[in-house]
Amino acid sequence: MAKMIPNWIDSDAPGSEKRVFNLLKNDPDAADWTVLHSLMLSKRGKKPYGEIDFVVIIPGEGIVCVEVKGGGISVRDGVWRSVDRFGEAHIIKNPFKQARESMFGLKDYIENRGFSNAQKNRLPIGCMVIFPSSECPPPTPEFERWQVIDRDGLDAPISKSIKRFAQREIRPLSGALTVSQAKSVRILLRPDFDRPSINQVERVEKRIEKLTAEQYAKLDELEENDRCLFRGAAGTGKTLLAVEYARRAALQGDKVLLVCFNRLLARWLQRVTNDVENIKADTWHEVARCFILGSALKDEFREAENLAKRTDDWGNLFRDEYPSYAELAVDEYAEERGSPFDVLVVDEAQDILDEVHRTKFLDKALKGGLAGGRWAIFGDEKQTLFGEPADPAKAIEDYCANFVKSRLSFNFRNAKPIVDEIVNLTGMNDQSFRTGVGEGPSVKRIYWRNANGLARRLADEIARLTRLGIPPKDIVILSPRRLENSDLADVESAAGFRISDLTDREPKRSGTTPIAFSTIQAFKGMESPAIIVAGIDSVDSDWMRTTLYVGMSRAKTMLTLMIHQGARRRRAAARIAPVRRLAKIDARAIR
Repeated sequence: MAKMIPNWIDSDAPGSEKRVFNLLKNDPDAADWTVLHSLMLSKRGKKPYGEIDFVVIIPGEGIVCVEVKGGGISVRDGVWRSVDRFGEAHIIKNPFKQARESMFGLKDYIENRGFSNAQKNRLPIGCMVIFPSSECPPPTPEFERWQVIDRDGLDAPISKSIKRFAQREIRPLSGALTVSQAKSVRILLRPDFDRPSINQVERVEKRIEKLTAEQYAKLDELEENDRCLFRGAAGTGKTLLAVEYARRAALQGDKVLLVCFNRLLARWLQRVTNDVENIKADTWHEVARCFILGSALKDEFREAENLAKRTDDWGNLFRDEYPSYAELAVDEYAEERGSPFDVLVVDEAQDILDEVHRTKFLDKALKGGLAGGRWAIFGDEKQTLFGEPADPAKAIEDYCANFVKSRLSFNFRNAKPIVDEIVNLTGMNDQSFRTGVGEGPSVKRIYWRNANGLARRLADEIARLTRLGIPPKDIVILSPRRLENSDLADVESAAGFRISDLTDREPKRSGTTPIAFSTIQAFKGMESPAIIVAGIDSVDSDWMRTTLYVGMSRAKTMLTLMIHQGARRRRAAARIAPVRRLAKIDARAIR
């Protein structure tokens, strides 16, 4: 089987070329051959451009340029015509003249770069024509019979005919092409390469900064509206607007609660607001815990925590104990000292307001409550990973009849290739997800078969990204599963970089530079210039499509998808449906 570069052929390529491609690809006697399909030429003699259907590089023989002409063939008064399957004739170029012009254009290109056969000082190259659907034209001075493979000739292995041509046409005149020369020609004509895209990364980052500044105009809606619900798809700036609104309110002297669901996001919120007094930024659970431990219920609650630790059963604690204890604790606080916060800002509302006691806690913690207090709430139902889909508007309407609803309609995080890939893979095609960032590097897909293959390919990809100039701190590996439950469980380092699990409460210390790992669930609300989504072993469930939507949209500029071969085959056999149902909570994944 020949090495085909590329190893696939476009679906809209002519059927005649597809047939030749597959014959070369599957010929066992062409195992050491390299075949370049559809090689474009910037010059062809005095003409400005050209194309060679196949360039066959044969170690020990030479380089064969192949022109393929499908359909029936006819010549009238020296004019060549191809007859298609509907019987219509189309004027074509003389295939032998076309093949020779392309061959000489390629020969000039190679020889101008210093390549020649050491023995005879000539490049071992020749050209031939294949007629897959017709018989060989009658002999003329234009060609020798062995320069043609016709319909009947393709009944034998294609390598046999091409090799016979090389031995009769190329070797007697130019000598043989050595193995090292064959490799050099391949590298010269279709090299593998990486070119740093860091300038493109920087351009995307600057564009994001500019558009983010424009997005702040949305905050003007809050100037005259004390209560506003913002909804928008991933990347539309919800978290940045939440931070800016909280900062502005705190600088006016208000006590602000800035609350989210994910611990990693809470850490980031704390870092970007720690220079402003009066902002309490944390997860809903941590805020609730502070109130509980400051109340008369603290001892009872600690017993519930200890029970969860002993039994490793956290579901009941987070689902039932936290909300009920928190509501009682904030009641106690408000009775003794009044409402603790003047302004409420909620990010990830779809994950917080889906539980009635959590919403009641926020209502009682806010001066004036949700009905009469000042608040800004941000959410995206499509990013619900920790329960059934929740509509924040309906949850709020139980407390407040009048509030402004605003939709964030432009994606200011992801470059266009990332948005296109999310739509393609998950089926999520909301118009509000259109990007305002513009073009960026292409999304890379890597396929793997087993854990060892995944580990090797991950190391190769990290090495590639760092060669492109991406700092290790800007590369994050995301997985639908916790590290110890994933196919990367035994991988401690990759490409010389330690894998550091962000979800560990006590991260391991080491002198080596880390590459961050996180579950997609725990990284929701965060972002990074380069994201590797690893361990994708399925794309055909609603849970996985929702999870991938969240994970892929964390990437600002560069996105790599590492997909199991089995998932690739299943996806090819089934049409991807839009996201409908959502993921169930895994408390440990976010805590």
